[in-house]
Amino acid sequence: MKKLFILLAVALLVVGMSGMAAANGSDGNFAKVDQDGWGNDALVNQTGEDHIGLIYQDGWGNDSDLYQDGDDNFAIVKSMGEFNSVSQYQDGDDLLASVYQDGFANKAEQYQTGEDNKSFIGQLGCFNFARTDQTDEDDFAIISQNGAGNSATINQY
Repeated sequence: MKKLFILLAVALLVVGMSGMAAANGSDGNFAKVDQDGWGNDALVNQTGEDHIGLIYQDGWGNDSDLYQDGDDNFAIVKSMGEFNSVSQYQDGDDLLASVYQDGFANKAEQYQTGEDNKSFIGQLGCFNFARTDQTDEDDFAIISQNGAGNSATINQY
């Protein structure tokens, strides 16, 4: 567990230091996508004010989609390996979502509405699935997966 938190912190630093594409909108929104490898796909869609969306992909065929609406939301993805996928959806205020993946064919989904919710997903290995749903206020979720074929869902309503 401690190793996973360290890896998440490193992901934040690495994505913050390197960049391939970045945009800063008139509403204070900031999006940055950094890709290394082949066939990676990333989408950042921001509506509202003062969002930060960061995606770092290293490998082959990784896919990350990030949707932010509301105000002051932060989402970060670090996906390394092959054919990993991430979906992050935030509609509210002061939401935090973080995904770290290293492996093959892992899938992570984070859905957040409300206010002040925090979700962290870490996946090491292959064919893992993780999902968090948060619709209230001040919810906190962590999923940590290491190995193959694990599945976890956290619902906080």
